[in-house]
Amino acid sequence: MSRALSRPPVTLDVSASVAEAARRMSEELVGSVLILREGEAVGIVTREEVIALGGPALESFHCDVCGATRHLKRDARGVMCLDCRSRATPAALDDDELGGGG
Repeated sequence: MSRALSRPPVTLDVSASVAEAARRMSEELVGSVLILREGEAVGIVTREEVIALGGPALESFHCDVCGATRHLKRDARGVMCLDCRSRATPAALDDDELGGGG
């Protein structure tokens, strides 16, 4: 299973508040938090559930370029989704594609 995860899950203890879940989601730019009781997973809280429970809206939880709310990452350029990051990063030049293939 660890190969399927791109990074460790964001976790909170079962005693944490809805506001704490919202804060962690915003800080970590994730759409869900794994809930633990005594170190064992007992559930997941999603961004949609936090908002439905009256938690604070996650206004900053979107791509600064296109507004997407999935696959986000924060870097020196701000918060961007995977698609916008790939468009903002120049492709590596491959010498074989410059017409010198012989």
